Amino acid sequence: MLRRLIVAALFIIISDTLSAQGDEVSIVNADTLHYEYTPLKGVTTASQRFDNFAESLATYMTEGIATQRPVNFTIIGGPGYSAETGLRLSAVGNMRYRTYGNEMLSHNLSLRIMASLRGAYGVDIDGVNYIANSRNRLKFSVAYASVPTLLYGFDYDTSASCMAGSYTAKRGVVEVRYDRRIGEVFDIGLCADYRYDDARNIDVRARELLGDRATLYHGAGVGIAAAVHHKHTEAINVIRGVELLLEATMRPAFMGNTTTSSWQFRGQVDWYQPLWYGGLVALDVYGEYHSQATPWQLLARIGDDCRMRGYYPGQYNGNSLITTQLEVRQHIWEGLVGVLWGGAGVVWSEHDSVAWRKVLPNYGAGIRWYLSLSTAIRIDVGFGRGCYNFVVGMNESF
Repeated sequence: MLRRLIVAALFIIISDTLSAQGDEVSIVNADTLHYEYTPLKGVTTASQRFDNFAESLATYMTEGIATQRPVNFTIIGGPGYSAETGLRLSAVGNMRYRTYGNEMLSHNLSLRIMASLRGAYGVDIDGVNYIANSRNRLKFSVAYASVPTLLYGFDYDTSASCMAGSYTAKRGVVEVRYDRRIGEVFDIGLCADYRYDDARNIDVRARELLGDRATLYHGAGVGIAAAVHHKHTEAINVIRGVELLLEATMRPAFMGNTTTSSWQFRGQVDWYQPLWYGGLVALDVYGEYHSQATPWQLLARIGDDCRMRGYYPGQYNGNSLITTQLEVRQHIWEGLVGVLWGGAGVVWSEHDSVAWRKVLPNYGAGIRWYLSLSTAIRIDVGFGRGCYNFVVGMNESF
């Protein structure tokens, strides 16, 4: 019995020696055995598999699947915050793909989903498709959101009193735009949209401010747009150039539930210039004009996640608006960028004249963490006249 145990132990030791990884030398019955271990191709250890998975996951979250594939996916998500929605959770899925006969151009389709603790929720689908070649582009967007909203009033003095009412805004938008590139930097396009905006759960103060204004608007608009794109990104926080956008939209009465046609015009100029190593200055000038018959749901308004970030969205609104902001962005380390900004804005209507006291200041600071050249997590704290706003979102403000 003892002999059998000794033989079994020797067999186990020899077998374990032969299965060891690396080069091993063993002495068996006075003969020398030299064993070289060659791993099977494609076989990895558990540690290697985990490292490869972690690296692939990080690449997938920031850059998508290998760019040479015809279809690439990217998914990113996280918390956000704004004065309108409160604390929210958002997820963004992005797909880049190529079509048969147009393999050199990458089309884009993105899906955004948002839900907040205040009961706000929304979904947004955007797409960009190139037709025939890079000079013809079709853009589309479909969005729906339900957002608890504050209503401050329709003139400066009423809005400044901060006696706000509340309602729930149910908004749906479908937009289509066709752009044609002329030359190297100039675009001209045609656009059309359909908007649905319904105010529900209106409290007493909001009902008082609305008066006899309709709580439901739905209608379509058609327009023309022109743009100049002479901007390029070299690295994180290294952007040079200028962008210009001009757009006019007409909303005929027969294409909606209003009795009078309305129209709107908006313009935007963005300028980018590096200052020093890692430093960048960015200037944004933006304006809107809406005709007197424009429904109150479509009026120009001060305050959002990108412009006049120190104010609640729609705290001040009217038929005409002009805002400007100057940002200094400084690259700190790796993908980390710090931002300081200052600016001002004014909004007015036909019954609310412009005055210096009605020019609203706006300033603040923020940080960004870039996951790639075009994708960043943004945190901003903005201050206005007697108010402030905290914004957590994606990408730069402009």
